[in-house]
Amino acid sequence: MPSIMTDTKPQNLHILIVDDSILNQEITIDFIEDLGFSIDTANNGLEALDAVKKNTYSLILMDIHMPMMNGLDASKAIRQHEISLGIHPVPIIALTSDSTDGIKQRCSQSGMNDYLEKPFSQQDIYQKISRWLDQSLIKKSLANAIISPTAIDDNGAQILDAVEDIAQVSHWIWHINENRIHFSTYLQHYFEFPLRDIKTLDEYVSKIGHKTMQTMIDQCLSTRRETRWEQKLEPSETEQPANSLLHRFRVVICEDTCPVLIGTVQDISSIRRSEQHIMELAAYDSITGLSSRFRFNQQLEELIESAQRRASKFALLYVKLDDKPSENTPHYEPDEELLVEVANRLRKILRKSDFACRLVNNEFCLTINDIVDELSTMRMTERCLALFESPIRVADQDILLKANIGICIYPFDGMKATTLIQGAHTALDKALNSEDSQFAFFTSEMTAAAKNRQYIENDLHTALAEKQFELYYQPKVSLSSGEVNGIEAIIRWHHPDETLHLPDSFLPDIKRMGLAIDIGLWVIRDACQQIKQWEQQGLADMPVAINIAPQHFEQTGFAQTLFNIVNEEGISPALIELDLTESILQNQETFNQTCTQLRNYGFITAFDDFGTGYASLSELKGIAIDQLKIDKEFIRNLPNDTQSSIIVGTILGISNALGLRVVAEGVENEDQLKTLVAMGCHMAQGYYFSKPVPAKDIPELCKHNFRQSNILVA
Repeated sequence: MPSIMTDTKPQNLHILIVDDSILNQEITIDFIEDLGFSIDTANNGLEALDAVKKNTYSLILMDIHMPMMNGLDASKAIRQHEISLGIHPVPIIALTSDSTDGIKQRCSQSGMNDYLEKPFSQQDIYQKISRWLDQSLIKKSLANAIISPTAIDDNGAQILDAVEDIAQVSHWIWHINENRIHFSTYLQHYFEFPLRDIKTLDEYVSKIGHKTMQTMIDQCLSTRRETRWEQKLEPSETEQPANSLLHRFRVVICEDTCPVLIGTVQDISSIRRSEQHIMELAAYDSITGLSSRFRFNQQLEELIESAQRRASKFALLYVKLDDKPSENTPHYEPDEELLVEVANRLRKILRKSDFACRLVNNEFCLTINDIVDELSTMRMTERCLALFESPIRVADQDILLKANIGICIYPFDGMKATTLIQGAHTALDKALNSEDSQFAFFTSEMTAAAKNRQYIENDLHTALAEKQFELYYQPKVSLSSGEVNGIEAIIRWHHPDETLHLPDSFLPDIKRMGLAIDIGLWVIRDACQQIKQWEQQGLADMPVAINIAPQHFEQTGFAQTLFNIVNEEGISPALIELDLTESILQNQETFNQTCTQLRNYGFITAFDDFGTGYASLSELKGIAIDQLKIDKEFIRNLPNDTQSSIIVGTILGISNALGLRVVAEGVENEDQLKTLVAMGCHMAQGYYFSKPVPAKDIPELCKHNFRQSNILVA
């Protein structure tokens, strides 16, 4: 039989044995030293991690229960180290006498590849080692082979086939001068097409069907250097779920100088799956399934880059959980079951764009993406705190946890991941030392601002429920007759502290809180009821202007809702003027449709604060609007500012041409009034005539005629 001449002694194979028992180390060494491996020992997980950082190992035999650092934590640390350096993972076999339920699963979750229970025989450990190292040995033997030109006899072929079967690696040989190819028997296991029908290398490459393979073979033939190619087998090509085959090519000059090309094919699917499993272990916390700290840092860096591009803000919440000691709830160290339930509760408040991780033990970090302000962050924080108001049932005990949270805001509190995490931890210390709060922002000012806005929100909810709002009214005066021919309703807030709040101080909060629709409907109904009272007092047919928030136009059936209210209160729609802000024009189709419906019901529609928003003079044509209200910004500088005079004159000219009535807002002095009269403005309102007054003062005010000599011209 011709010889396959190769050095099979595993000179480069280095094994690390990790066990806190010197006796166990010696037994394991006695079992495997005749295999010719280079062997190191370590007494605990910390020593093993240090050894891995200094040396390269082919295999690690790891005990589980050891002092300083156990085998499970050591395996996790080794995997993190490998990922940080971008190196392939070394196989780790657990050697332990622990046979408790779930121990194999815990070994796998920690990154170990295999498990062998103590006590074990020499044959047992041979089988485990051969499973993870024989493939490398046989692959090396074939790759370094010098094959004689004489055909391999039957006995040699059988031995080689058996070796390939054990090692899960096969080969083929192409005799270059003869253009003849020989396949090992075991190679057929990898392919559905029959190899026996293939006679040449070209046919084989064609059957494989990948151009990369031909490229690697050509490169090997031209350079006489080994090349390799990894083939991915899709599920449709094999019964296995997507395997990976490693092809290696090498030119060998045989004894008679006839060159041959040797190819090896190794199934590395289990290796790739192990690598993927290790990557998953590195990316996720093995207990909770949340992101690992390693992955969380990556996610945080990615979020920072995204926030920089979009000029957005996000919050980082650092959460620490401690049990609340009581007579019925003893102190409880966090175990896996408790941590899993904590993670499940945290997931309930996370959106798709948010993520969380378990840092250590009972400490967690969460990101809240696209925050609006500190108050929205505080709301999410309160939701997080509320998750732990009810106890967690663990091992027939109810564990009540107390959460404390530190908060950092990007970009105000930091621009780097490490800075944000450190800042959130600093804020957490503030929360832990606080006597009246379970959370704190990184800056005290932001904590105070968030709490202040929370107080305002609570007060506004109370104000709506307890009817602390009141409508004041300001007259609109006809500049031709001097009579009051309309009134605008303006909301006021009677705070329990006896302060009368003007709209600008609370309307932005109402909009942000989503109360604009509720407040708006209350205003409409209250104004209708007031019109009814005035009619009973003898003030009839006095239209009231009401500001309508853009949110109303986003509601389907708003016109019908409005008509139902005035109908229920017994008021004619003609007595309700709806002042619309120009921002509603962002959706012009919806705007036109709703305005047409309102006019069909008999309501009066007006553009409020015209000239400061989205509307232009060209857009006035064809929309269902009855009046324009010129914003006070253009009235303030009359008559001295030429540009303001031109703008007001242009609006009046086009409005008259389109048949629209014009109201000038914010008239405060006689010069402004004279200019508007001269320009032909129809109506005006402002402090020059009257400030907003309570409803009871309106009947008397409407009796007054504002005509003055040489000011108002009939």
